[in-house]
Amino acid sequence: MRYTLISLPKFNVKQFSFVTVSLGILLSGCGDDNVVPNVTKHPVTGKVLLANGQPLTGGRVVFVPSGGKSVLQASGNIGSDGSYKLETSADADGASEGDYRVRIEPPSAEGTVGKKTKVTIFNTKYLDEETSELKVSVKAGTNDVPTFQLK
Repeated sequence: MRYTLISLPKFNVKQFSFVTVSLGILLSGCGDDNVVPNVTKHPVTGKVLLANGQPLTGGRVVFVPSGGKSVLQASGNIGSDGSYKLETSADADGASEGDYRVRIEPPSAEGTVGKKTKVTIFNTKYLDEETSELKVSVKAGTNDVPTFQLK
């Protein structure tokens, strides 16, 4: 068996450094996940009640775009009276116009919220926007969403 050596082009240190630094600078501006598209947001408020009519006193409401105009997910903390105000990128700035599916994230035992928390205070179908059957259309202007009554 016979082997053939392949000759590679020679790079000096300056050329290699220039190429490496240039590539690093070029790629450093790519993929910034913290940039929020510049879309108009509209105030959205609502309330969440349990099956017994009492307010859900903690957790989070999450509006997930279901196509159409809406491009940003919006969410809001549920207060002690069951009320919430949605925000997308700033304190209670609202949601962009469009259609949404909604999920309810209950408070966890540690006082934080999360989709994977096991709950017994309401039906677990509300933990996923695909199964919750909660749908909302956000329109231009102020939006007072009808109360979500969890069953």
